[in-house]
Amino acid sequence: MFILTLAFAVSVLGLDFTQCDFANTTEQRVQWLDEILIETQKTLAKHNVTTWAVQSTLLGIVRDYRTMPWTWDVDIQTFTTNIPSICQNNSKIRLELQAKGYRIYHCFDNFARVCKAKQKDEPTKYISTGEPVESRLDIYGATKRSDGLYDVAFSPCQWDLDQYLLPVRPYTWEEGKKTIIGPNNYDYFLKMAYGINWTIPIKYGGGRDDLCIYTK
Repeated sequence: MFILTLAFAVSVLGLDFTQCDFANTTEQRVQWLDEILIETQKTLAKHNVTTWAVQSTLLGIVRDYRTMPWTWDVDIQTFTTNIPSICQNNSKIRLELQAKGYRIYHCFDNFARVCKAKQKDEPTKYISTGEPVESRLDIYGATKRSDGLYDVAFSPCQWDLDQYLLPVRPYTWEEGKKTIIGPNNYDYFLKMAYGINWTIPIKYGGGRDDLCIYTK
């Protein structure tokens, strides 16, 4: 029943999982998440698109020095003006990611999603709860407002990116073997997302992003 409900939601919402590959184990999913995040950021940087890790992705690397094993996706932000260059069918970014084995899908004006492209024509895998073991990257667009703050896709907060974002900087884990790009001031971003107690390990992050801490 759950699988049928999920299939209906996929159809209604346009969340097309059918061309994405799915991990068989938690370890494989985390490995794929790291690969998708690192390779996508490298590709976008090559084409002068600035991105930065956010949400549980940034939290996991800063606090736990790893990608959280219970997460289904990794999250980055960019400026909304960059989304078309990511999503357009024949864009260099899209073609390069496809050549690396990734798929860009579920695109909007201020949002895009990247997954590991399915290599074999086989049914979608599910874990015991009935959920697809999906490994994906979500890219959220940030749009500058007239007051200088930014609206970010699916966030109720207005973000002060001019003060706390640039210059973006690298974050490493696994003894420097893995590197991603994040905001200059991670504390601001994590307080915005998870509250002032973001350093306390709670499995699903804790806090409420609708508190909009430190907005003007």
